[in-house]
Amino acid sequence: MTRKMKPTFLQGSFWLNMATAAGLLVSGSLAMAQNPAGQEAPYWQTQAQQTETSIYRVAQRRSPQQTARTNGTQHAQVAQQQQHPLDPIIAAYQNSLQVMNGVRDYEYTFVKRERLNGTLGPYNQLAMKLRHQPLSIYVNYLAPDDVKGREAIYVHGKNNNQLQAHATGFQKMILGTLSLDPTGSMAMQSNRYPITRAGIMNSVQNGLRRWQKERQLSFQPDVRIVPGAKVDGRACTLVQVTYPEKKTGVTFHRVRVYLDDEWRVPVRTEEYDFPSTPGGQPVLMGEYTYTKVRFNVGLKDVDFSTDNPKYDFP
Repeated sequence: MTRKMKPTFLQGSFWLNMATAAGLLVSGSLAMAQNPAGQEAPYWQTQAQQTETSIYRVAQRRSPQQTARTNGTQHAQVAQQQQHPLDPIIAAYQNSLQVMNGVRDYEYTFVKRERLNGTLGPYNQLAMKLRHQPLSIYVNYLAPDDVKGREAIYVHGKNNNQLQAHATGFQKMILGTLSLDPTGSMAMQSNRYPITRAGIMNSVQNGLRRWQKERQLSFQPDVRIVPGAKVDGRACTLVQVTYPEKKTGVTFHRVRVYLDDEWRVPVRTEEYDFPSTPGGQPVLMGEYTYTKVRFNVGLKDVDFSTDNPKYDFP
């Protein structure tokens, strides 16, 4: 039986007009709209230090009169820290972490596209199963055609922590099931991240660490919080974090995260590198989308076994 997650309401001063890509993924442009009067504030804003709008920018100017009202420089610095543009995102991810701590396992279709060796590859669609304790992951490639039918299983603490995988066609007949280092060259040949970093929990934990680390930097990003987005037909809120200049401590020029309004977890992430030329377009490094998610389905050991008769391991 699937676990019903508590819904929330996310409204604000901006909306996103979405267009579909590859039938599953979303992209779009920002459009201004009015915040419905009397609507409840987003859950991640009510838990964080709120500002006047749901748009946070790098420069938060203070007049001399405002500065004079503070009790010295230290008081002003504390007030500025409380209004850091990353605070609402950190609060959202902390909330997402609490949600995912209540999830034992889940099934989902994962759609990704990544830039490897300077080339943006095709969309990959994978049917996946994931269990948190012990970390157990099953992957079945659905598309594109040249990898369709590949399967992989990783279970922490089993098979010497090696990834069990097989190819298709002639390679499958000759090589059979391979035991691979999850972070080795063969397993990482077509991936920016290892299988051990798969799943929404990892996305939340890694994102939270990054936002907390970047909050300590001496400069601030431009942050936009945009309600009204949709991912795979589900209502989401887009959070966009942009660093205008490449500086030490910054991983990406721009990150876009789509937070599911009901589930309160990120279901899509886009990562962009800095433009190759000043004023150029951001360089898409990877986009990752969770669709058709079913939480707490009661996965068993057999779901992460090469002996499962429903799988096609040789």
